Amino acid sequence: MRRVTVLVFLLLVSSAAFGESRTLGRDGVVGTWYAIPSGGLMDRIGRVFREPRLDTLQIDKNLSVRFERFFGDGQTQVLTATPSAVQFQDDLMIVTFERPPLRARLVATGWQSEGTRLLLGQLYLYDGDGLFNGYAITFRP
Repeated sequence: MRRVTVLVFLLLVSSAAFGESRTLGRDGVVGTWYAIPSGGLMDRIGRVFREPRLDTLQIDKNLSVRFERFFGDGQTQVLTATPSAVQFQDDLMIVTFERPPLRARLVATGWQSEGTRLLLGQLYLYDGDGLFNGYAITFRP
């Protein structure tokens, strides 16, 4: 009984100390999100010599999506998706971008607590032969 009491106490203290967090739902993902840089050495050096351009994800209230990807050579790729290309499965948002011959799929979920909101995801890239690449990406508003 004493172990259960201590465990419940610790759970209550940790919830109070760190604040409540909750999963972002359909309404919680709406807005403009910026990729959090990886923070690697080359990334930090590059940011000293150029203006940082962060990948940007714009999700409108009607769930249309615009994703701007910035590459190190100065090129930009814009992927867009209509609301019909956005699906939710529980807390996962799946966005399919069609830009022939490229197809991309963003699978993301997020959470928020008192002062923090994060959207965590994986971008999968496809061509005519199927999946050819993918990378993890984290966004903040």
